[in-house]
Amino acid sequence: MCLIIVIVGPAILYLLTLAPTILWEESAGWTLSVQQQEIDFFKSAAHGLHTILGILFSQIPFISSDLAYSQNFMSAFFGWLALLMLYAILFKLTGLPIAALIGTISLAVSQLFWHLSVITEVYSLFAFFTFLQIYILLSWRQSQRFYWLGLLGLALVGGLLVHTMTILFIPFFAIWVYYWSRQKKLVLILLSIIMLSGFIFFIFTTPGQNIGHHFITRTKLVFNNYIIPAQLPTQLLLYPFYLFYQFPLIGLFIGVLGILNCWKKDRSLLVFLSSLFISNIMLSSISYLRRAPYHALISYLVWAIMVGYGWPFVQEYFKNKRRSIIILIGLIILLPFLLYYLIPRWANQFNIELTPLARRIPAGSTNTYYLRPAKRHYTQTAQFVQEIIANLPTEPGIIFTEINVSAPLQYYINKGEKISPQLVLPDDLFGEPKVVIWQRIQALIESNLQRGRKAYLTNEKNFVVITQKKEYFNIVPLIKNEYQLTRHGNYLWEITFK
Repeated sequence: MCLIIVIVGPAILYLLTLAPTILWEESAGWTLSVQQQEIDFFKSAAHGLHTILGILFSQIPFISSDLAYSQNFMSAFFGWLALLMLYAILFKLTGLPIAALIGTISLAVSQLFWHLSVITEVYSLFAFFTFLQIYILLSWRQSQRFYWLGLLGLALVGGLLVHTMTILFIPFFAIWVYYWSRQKKLVLILLSIIMLSGFIFFIFTTPGQNIGHHFITRTKLVFNNYIIPAQLPTQLLLYPFYLFYQFPLIGLFIGVLGILNCWKKDRSLLVFLSSLFISNIMLSSISYLRRAPYHALISYLVWAIMVGYGWPFVQEYFKNKRRSIIILIGLIILLPFLLYYLIPRWANQFNIELTPLARRIPAGSTNTYYLRPAKRHYTQTAQFVQEIIANLPTEPGIIFTEINVSAPLQYYINKGEKISPQLVLPDDLFGEPKVVIWQRIQALIESNLQRGRKAYLTNEKNFVVITQKKEYFNIVPLIKNEYQLTRHGNYLWEITFK
């Protein structure tokens, strides 16, 4: 019965709340990669496998009429598969179907996992591979059959081809493969051979396709532009609130019980899971705030395991109180629904932005978009972009636009919409001093205006660039101070001389 609930419940929830079309931010970017069939394992944080699978899903007959919808559906599918893997992990650890169900459902209705399972993103696929890796490692610990190591290697490679964050976790898997092995010398030799083979493959590849060069170049770009150590203290202080939002009240408490239960019964497992949890929190805390909330996903996956592990404590305490157990299960499911409805609504009522400046969307409520997972009937991105296209002139010029708009805009251009102005993105200006960034922007505006060309903004509130000092620099106030802004329609702003 518990397994049936896990199979049916999340599938219905995600299908009913699935986004119907193109969305903001990099969600549109991944759809764009499929549309253009850009399979690249080096330039975009190694999301190539996601693109390959996206192309396959775009050919499924009953969802292929809208490419964006087919990609949203793929996220839901792999989110559902990830939950099945979590159920298998918890059943292996506890032997209790009800404990596996509780941990799985607590993750299924958590804000971030739910959100990432109904939009186009790489993270539901990444969650599937992460749970698969953990399940295989636990199976290796139990049976010591060497084919499990081969499967673990394939799962880690799969995770790496979805997201390079996997690199952070590979050492922990290697350490615990060795620690749990009963034939340590043989395993050490095997791990050494695998590492040496990987190093040789990494360094020596065909000319022009050197993986080492691509990886080093990409790593430098990430650290120069997207890693911001100064955020660490603030983000670490905020993390308990993020965790509470994912597992409100009951889930948070049961997760703590799970840590205590794991410490009592299986300390080595707790140390392994803690290594994933802590390293992921540290990484997400120094990541560029536009992506940082998504980067924290692995810590929530680990917490869901702890929720399942903590349920036996709860069941023992309420051994003869069936009604109390039913109420607790109901609260685990219903509290998130209530919280995700009320928090964005209250924040909007009191004009409080709970999301960082770097994540603001140009139309509608940013709070509602990010903090309320359900995306059924959400067509605001499509309407926004189509109106911009309708108001753009045919002559050349420039448009200052963030990835929130640029990716869906390019998606519609590829579908046949024609625009002439060139897109200018924050990524084109990252890593410079504020003065240099502003000088470059002024030069772009004035060179176009002086030649009789047009210059536009798609968001009259913010255009955020990360400076050389890793500060978030919003250039819109400077543009407003130096130039005249004239609205065209609801969402397009023309920049002219005062």
